Amino acid sequence: MKRTTNYALPTWEKSDFIQMSDFNDLTQKTDAALKANADAAGGKADGAATSAALAALTKNLGTAGHNCRIAFGEYTGMGTTGADNPNVLNFDFYPVLLVVASATRANSSNRPHFFLRPRTVANSPYAGTSEPVAIKVTWADDGISWYVTSGKETHQLNTGGTVYYYTVLGYDKNSELSE
Repeated sequence: MKRTTNYALPTWEKSDFIQMSDFNDLTQKTDAALKANADAAGGKADGAATSAALAALTKNLGTAGHNCRIAFGEYTGMGTTGADNPNVLNFDFYPVLLVVASATRANSSNRPHFFLRPRTVANSPYAGTSEPVAIKVTWADDGISWYVTSGKETHQLNTGGTVYYYTVLGYDKNSELSE
């Protein structure tokens, strides 16, 4: 019978006769190794111990500022513009920076757009003229919306059928204010 390198556990081959003592020895060694690992981790990995360890770990995170939350995703443009047709993204945290870019080159509109709280106006970097197109931005505690005051769907990052990717940074405003 062969044995494993690290714990000398039995590894049976087809010709080996399995002995009860070998099987029990394997079980005892496995139990002892699991117990040693649990003791090293501060006890059994039950819900209370895990929750307590997590609470202790996260208690002081972000004490010098905010704990950063990150979300990313995609949306498909609808081909509309203006105040009656804003782009809207919602999150489960307080957003402070949004970056949006098209997945493909649509009408030369693949440059990323940056929206930074508390700014309420952004400029479309590819207006196609010497004058940038203004983007009206509205921030909420759990999201952001924007639309062009004049211009095309491309300027609003809403070209019909075009996939746009976004990344947003923010933080848990309500939970941090309650501490």
